[in-house]
Amino acid sequence: MKQPLTRKEKSERFALVLWALTPICELPGVGIAIATPPKDALAVAFGSVGVQVLLCLGAVLAVAGLVVGRSRSATMGARKVLVMLLFIEAGILDAMMFVCLNDGGSGGQFILLMHSMVAIVAIASMLLRQLTSAQPSQLGS
Repeated sequence: MKQPLTRKEKSERFALVLWALTPICELPGVGIAIATPPKDALAVAFGSVGVQVLLCLGAVLAVAGLVVGRSRSATMGARKVLVMLLFIEAGILDAMMFVCLNDGGSGGQFILLMHSMVAIVAIASMLLRQLTSAQPSQLGS
């Protein structure tokens, strides 16, 4: 029989859902805005299709982080790989923010990218905290 969730686990799961909703909702919106005919700085720098793929990848990784973070049965290896991919995606979003800020991109896109990057980093750090709390400490032995 499964053990009931503690209050701390419930609050962490709820926070994970809130953090995951941000990139799931905002990144496809930025992708739709980039697909419109007037080319902006992101579409020129990465290509319109490339930006849309990277933004969809960010949303998919946020969903994966949500699923793995809420799952008790996810393996340590899956968590480690997902944390690595989330941090890489955050770096990609950071590069997109830089291009958007320096090459005359839309301020709205910059804010959405920044907000999504912070949310992805928060998801990755929550998963990383789950990893470190699951491993026994070797200090003092």
